[in-house]
Amino acid sequence: MAHFSAKLNTLILLALTSSAHVYAKGSTVYDLGTVEITAKKPNQEGDSDNNKPMPITTAITNNLYNIPNVSARGSARASGQVINIRGLEGDRLAYSLDGIPMQSNIAHNNIFDIDPALLKSVKIKQGAGNISTSGAFGGEVELQTKDAEDVLKPEENKGFYAGSAYQSVANELTFNGATYVRGDHFDNSLYFSHRQGADTKLGDGSKLNEKYRKMNMLTKLVLYPRDEQKIQIQLQAKRASITEPLNPQRADPDSSNPIVDKNVDSTVGKIEYSFKPYADDNQWVDFYARLYGAQQSKIYDITSKHKISRAGLKLANKSIIKANEFEANYGIDAWQERASNLQITKARANLMALFVEKKWQPLANERLQIIPALRVDNYTRADNNYRKQHFSPRLTVRHKPIEQVSLQAKYTHAFRPPSFQEAFAGGEHFKGRGGTNYFVPNNLLQPEKLNGIELGAAIDLPNLFQKGDNFHFELTRFINEVADYITYDILQGTTKFVNIKRARLHGFEAITKYSYKKISLQATLARTTGKKQQSKEYLTNLVPLNLTTEITYNFTDLIATGWQGVFSAANKKVNKAVYYRAGYGVHNLFATYVPEKYQGVEVSAGIDNIFNKVYTPAFAGSLAAGVNYKLQLGLRL
Repeated sequence: MAHFSAKLNTLILLALTSSAHVYAKGSTVYDLGTVEITAKKPNQEGDSDNNKPMPITTAITNNLYNIPNVSARGSARASGQVINIRGLEGDRLAYSLDGIPMQSNIAHNNIFDIDPALLKSVKIKQGAGNISTSGAFGGEVELQTKDAEDVLKPEENKGFYAGSAYQSVANELTFNGATYVRGDHFDNSLYFSHRQGADTKLGDGSKLNEKYRKMNMLTKLVLYPRDEQKIQIQLQAKRASITEPLNPQRADPDSSNPIVDKNVDSTVGKIEYSFKPYADDNQWVDFYARLYGAQQSKIYDITSKHKISRAGLKLANKSIIKANEFEANYGIDAWQERASNLQITKARANLMALFVEKKWQPLANERLQIIPALRVDNYTRADNNYRKQHFSPRLTVRHKPIEQVSLQAKYTHAFRPPSFQEAFAGGEHFKGRGGTNYFVPNNLLQPEKLNGIELGAAIDLPNLFQKGDNFHFELTRFINEVADYITYDILQGTTKFVNIKRARLHGFEAITKYSYKKISLQATLARTTGKKQQSKEYLTNLVPLNLTTEITYNFTDLIATGWQGVFSAANKKVNKAVYYRAGYGVHNLFATYVPEKYQGVEVSAGIDNIFNKVYTPAFAGSLAAGVNYKLQLGLRL
């Protein structure tokens, strides 16, 4: 689970809070399967969720612990973590920063390491993602960074923030700062953060070898030439200098996994124009054009460099005809991706896609919503005349038979071409007792095709036990069949990525929430399992039955505290005994305080794994981090 890692990456300027699955009040139906973690704006009004404090965290993955069937695996090192959604991860998920597609990892190393201090929201989509997003095969992780508009109070036109945090688990110290300026026709923001730490402490008292220094910078300029127009220009850069094992997902260094010096760099930029003219009735135009570029690289020991870059253009428009309860989203998604020094080769790929999604509400009371969608991808690769064209239809039906109940049924077909790392992997994989094992490229890999069915129901019962309380429950069942599933064969001396005919993943997710006055409760229960259909072998990276719980109590508007529990059953569905993991339970405490006397001061504290539990999460390469004491101080002017 994501919470197993207390090796945390950065400090949050504004406490992130966990919100419910996205839905609107009234008769509008639910959109099940999407969870958003969002930062609270100054003077924001809202329910108990919006005011609930979040424990200090310095990794995006550590905000995911209470989202069912969403976890992080790898090791307690942040650089070795990979987000897993319903048993799928890596290149099977789509990652984006402010709409810019990003690569998640290179050769076991997490390069999607964005400082949460920069973020306004983290949106997790379980199951195939937005029809407009390429690569959203098994899920989607969307990050949105803050504008000055998100931080400044209505009466302010400039602001400053300075903060610092400490975490005992790796003696990690973080400093960050931000400035904001707003005028009549623009706003501008500049963020900077620096953190360093070493040798994550595990539950048994041992340490993971590592030393790191990481810096993040983000600058954004937003122009408003007219009320209906908006131009965004932004640049985000990151540099991480790390000394750790070559494969950070393994616990201990050895002759096959030596300690190396790494530089992990990321530069992301975009120019985006949006146009939304005011309309009383029909809104034919709600348009944006986004031109972007992203380059991510990992260098170690000077002699080896992995680099992946992508440049793209996205055009999209939304049209609404209120009289017919009709809404359509349509556009073009095009990009070129390049990779170099993936051990033996260079590669280039191009994608051009058309997409359309129609939302139709045939009933006047808006209790029924039908959403058909279609995406057409044309994918080409420079080698071997590799060309694939694919049609991906989807259909979602949502119904609200009574005010308190929402139902959803969804069919999804999705397409994913092999990644560069899968098709062109080469060079040394590992050294073992039998000698050195080498990757064998396979540029004839076929794309994966997913057919998914999802059924869900949600119940909202206000004033259930007391006037003013609210009870919420939702349950989702999913089945995903993947044709030409890509896995790897490790033979005597070689490793090769191959297609298998079919794999099947299935599971469920349940969420219960209750709030009344100063207290809020939440519990989630989830599981994902799956097998290769021909061999009947279990798939790896599955999620055993797990339960998360949280209790938050707001003493006042300025003081809050809470407890979190993470409980996992034993991971028994494995093909080899070495992958068995015992069950465990972990407890955490957190608190926040905003002194009324000292305006702009924020204090947060927390303890992760308070009983120093010794455990290993499912498919992790190391023990989890031990007890972690955390303190955060912030000053806003």
